[in-house]
Amino acid sequence: QPFWDRLGSSVAAKADEYCLVSMDLRNAWPSQMAIHLESDDGVSVEEDILPGNTSRVILPVKRVYLEDPHATIPTLNPSRNRQFVVSASKISPEMERANREAFWYRERILGCLRATWKTLSLPKRSGTIDLRNIRLTTRMIEAIKVDEVDIQISVEDADGEAAEKDAAYVDEFMLLKVHVTNRTSQPIYPLVRILPALCHRPANVALEFTRKIAWNGTLQQPMPMLEGHQSAEVSLGMTVLCRGEFEISASVEEVQVWEEPEALKSPTRPRSDTQTMMDAALGVKERRIWHSRQPCVLKTRDRK
Repeated sequence: QPFWDRLGSSVAAKADEYCLVSMDLRNAWPSQMAIHLESDDGVSVEEDILPGNTSRVILPVKRVYLEDPHATIPTLNPSRNRQFVVSASKISPEMERANREAFWYRERILGCLRATWKTLSLPKRSGTIDLRNIRLTTRMIEAIKVDEVDIQISVEDADGEAAEKDAAYVDEFMLLKVHVTNRTSQPIYPLVRILPALCHRPANVALEFTRKIAWNGTLQQPMPMLEGHQSAEVSLGMTVLCRGEFEISASVEEVQVWEEPEALKSPTRPRSDTQTMMDAALGVKERRIWHSRQPCVLKTRDRK
């Protein structure tokens, strides 16, 4: 919220809905420039840059969800078989998927950003800043993308009330809930794994649950098939046995790859050899896994 206040924005945004775009802009003109950077959400940043100086501009941008980030890259000219990104003949399927992801997420980010400049002295000049030289690395894409599966973790007391400020009491029963949402249009077969751990401790101590935490059931539970754009919830009874801070995270793994039945496939014209080869470069479909971006931090204390 302090960052939004500094930008003068009244948008009530959640922490996991936005990412920060950082750009270094250099003034190569012999006079002072005013830079204006704006996103589709109405958030804008203005910066004055002296001649020959470089200024770093940071702008919050809404994170992006793509239904098919591995779609074929369109041709520049439909009448000619050329692409924006030409795949090498011996490129690995992992590299091909990474190239397609980088292309589509970059296109989406460029589509929501606008940057202009103008000089502050005579003669007055103005123009637009070319952002197409931006290149996204794998870590940048992870910060920008919205996962196909959303995982939300919450803790309730024995009466079904949400834990006050994520606080709990020693030796009292609680209910841990993991809410899973399938953002895609295709069904998935999910398996939920819950991982409680002590905060700020090495792994051999944080993951040793003896005399620290107890639960009713198993930390790994399969779920029924989750249809597209549907949600489901997994509940687990638990009791904390000592004081401290616990970090509860979760992951969802696909136990079976969903294949569309032949009867549901719409009849289309035969695919071209080039298209078939490009899709084959992605390799066979593999089971996917998603992790919760924000763990649930539970502060446990003795009841007075």
